[in-house]
Amino acid sequence: MKLSKSVIHPVISVLILSLMSGAARRSLQKETPPENQQSVSGAEESSGQREQVLQTLRGLIPMIEEVEDIRDRVRLKARAAGLLWSSDRPQARFQFRRLLSAIDEYPFEGKKSEDAAAMREQLRREVILEVTRYDRQFAEELAHRASRESEESKSQPEKHRTTGVATGPDQQRTIERERYQRAIRLAALAHQSMSDDPERALKLAEESMAEGIVTFQIFPLLIPLKRALGTDRVNPLFERTLTLLLEHPRLTTQELQLLAIYIFPDLQLGNMPGPGEVAPVVSLPLIRQFLELALRTFTRTQQQLAIASKERRQRLVMHAYFLTQQLRPKFEQYGSPEAITALMSISDQLATLLTEEQRQVIEANAQPQANVAKMLELAERATDPGRRDAYRAQAAMSAYASGDYVNALNIAKRIEDREMRTRVEQQIKKLLTQVFAERGEFDAALKYAREVSDPVERASMLNMVARIWVQKEKGAFVMPILVEAEQIVAELPDSVEKAMVMLWITETHIAGESERAFSVLAKAVESINRAFDEKGRPKYRRPLESGRAGRSNEILPRMTDMFRLEPIFRQLGRRDFDRTVAIALELNRRALRLQAELAACEGALMGARPVKDKDAESPTSRVDESGRA
Repeated sequence: MKLSKSVIHPVISVLILSLMSGAARRSLQKETPPENQQSVSGAEESSGQREQVLQTLRGLIPMIEEVEDIRDRVRLKARAAGLLWSSDRPQARFQFRRLLSAIDEYPFEGKKSEDAAAMREQLRREVILEVTRYDRQFAEELAHRASRESEESKSQPEKHRTTGVATGPDQQRTIERERYQRAIRLAALAHQSMSDDPERALKLAEESMAEGIVTFQIFPLLIPLKRALGTDRVNPLFERTLTLLLEHPRLTTQELQLLAIYIFPDLQLGNMPGPGEVAPVVSLPLIRQFLELALRTFTRTQQQLAIASKERRQRLVMHAYFLTQQLRPKFEQYGSPEAITALMSISDQLATLLTEEQRQVIEANAQPQANVAKMLELAERATDPGRRDAYRAQAAMSAYASGDYVNALNIAKRIEDREMRTRVEQQIKKLLTQVFAERGEFDAALKYAREVSDPVERASMLNMVARIWVQKEKGAFVMPILVEAEQIVAELPDSVEKAMVMLWITETHIAGESERAFSVLAKAVESINRAFDEKGRPKYRRPLESGRAGRSNEILPRMTDMFRLEPIFRQLGRRDFDRTVAIALELNRRALRLQAELAACEGALMGARPVKDKDAESPTSRVDESGRA
C-alpha cells in the first residue's frame, strides 16, 4: 500500500524517536530551536507547540514497551492513551482496549493462579479508572466487558485460554462473581469521580449497591459524599447499605466504626476534642437499625475469636471493646432496654479477655476528655519503666490533641527512655509547626521547625511552612526558607528520602511561581538517579525501610509510585515544555523518565490552544473492536 507524504513523514518521525536512546533524544532536544524563537503569531505558536507535543507523545508510546515491570508498563500505557484523547479519540479508545487485552493475555509467570488473577484484576481496574478521566460512559462499558471476559478466562489455565459458557451451578457462581466484580468496579469508579463530580460518584455508588452487594469501597465513600451533597441526598444510600448489611452482617468492626461516624458526627474526631453535642444525621428508626447491626457485628466478632490466631484475636478483642465503650452512650440514649442489656453483656465478655491495664487504657481512649489525667495516673502506678513511658507518651499526645501544647511538651520531657522521649518530642514539634503555620503565626512555626532534630524532617518542616505561607499570602518572600531547606538536604547522603524532599521543595517553588523551580528540579533528578544502588535497588535512610531493598520485585513499590513526579513535570511542562523535557531526559530509570515526559506532555497540552477533536478516522486510527490495526 502506498502512503502519501503527509502520512509517511509522521510515521518516520515516530520510528526515529522510538529508536533513539535517552542520550540521543537529549542531544536532539538541545539542538532544536525553541518554538518561541520563531517569528510566528500567538495562534500559530500555540498550534505549533501542540503538534510538537503530540509528536513527542506518539514517540513515547512504543518506548513504554521496554519498561520491565508490568505494573509500570500498564500505568504508563494507560496514561499515554489518555493523553491522545483530545487529538485522536479513536486511537485512544483502541489503545485502551488493546491494553486491557494485553493484561488478560499476560502470563504472570512464577505466580500462583490466585495471585495472578488478583494482579490482573488490579491492573484492569487501574486502566478503567484512567479512562474515567475522559469518558465515564466508555469506562463503564470497558468495566462491564472486562468483568465478563475475566470470568470467562478464570476457568481456563493461564497459558491456554478459550471462551466457554458455564452451565448449571457453575453458571450461577459465574453470575454471582460477575455481580460482585461489577459492584466493585462501579464503586471504584465512584471513588475516581468523587473529587471532581460528587453527583456522578453518588450515582455510581447507587448502581454498585443495586447489584445487591455492599463492597468494602462503599464505606469510606459515605462521609465525603455527605459533606459534598448533604445528608438528604446521601441518606438513601446509607439506608440501602444498612438494609443489605442487616441481611448479610459480614462487616468488620472497622467498617462498623465508619458507619457510626456517618450517623454520629461527634465520634468522627476520635480522641481529638469533639464539637460537643451533635445531633445524629438519620432518623430514630435508622439509628436503631444501626444499633442492631452493631450488636450482630460484635456477636460475629466474638465467634471469630475461636478460630483467630493469638495476635489477631488480641486485635479483634481490643478494637471491639473500644467500640462498645464508644457506642455505649448512644445505646443508652437511643437503644431499647434489651439492646442496652445485650451491649453490656457483650462488653463484659470482651472485658474478661483483657488485662486490667488494657481495659483502663481503652476506656480512657474512648472518653478523650479524661485521657490525659487517666494516662498520667496509670503512669504513676506502673512499676515497669517501659509501660510508664508508654502511658506518658499517650498523655503527651492527648494533651496536644486537647490544645494544651505547653503541657504536651512538658509531659514528653518526663519520658525516661531517651529514644522514645526524642521521638515523642519531635512528633509534637512537627505538629506544632503545622498548627502555627496554618494559623499564620510563621515565626512560631519556624521556631518549632528548626527544633526538629532529624535533618530530613527538619527540611520537610521548613518547606511546609514556606508552602503554607505562599498559599496564604500571594507573593510571600519565602526564598530564604527554601534555600535553608535546600542546604540541609544537600549535606545528606544519597537516599530515596533525600530525593523526595528535593521534589517537595520544587513543588513549593512552583507554587510561588519561582523560576528557581527548574534548577531545583534538576538537582532533584540528580538525587533520584543516585537513590539506587548498583543493582538498581532503592536506598533508604532508615533501617526498617532499607530492608525493603532486598525483597523481590513483586513487593517492592512500583517505580512510578516512588516519587511524586507527575504534578511537578505537568506544571513545569505547561510553563516551558522544552526545558522540562530536557530535565526529564536526565532521569536514568526508564519508567521514571517516561513518566516525567508524559506528565510534561500533559502540561503542555493543557496550556496549548486546543484543536478540534479528531473523532473521524485517521490513517493511524483505523482499528476494529478486536484490536487489529
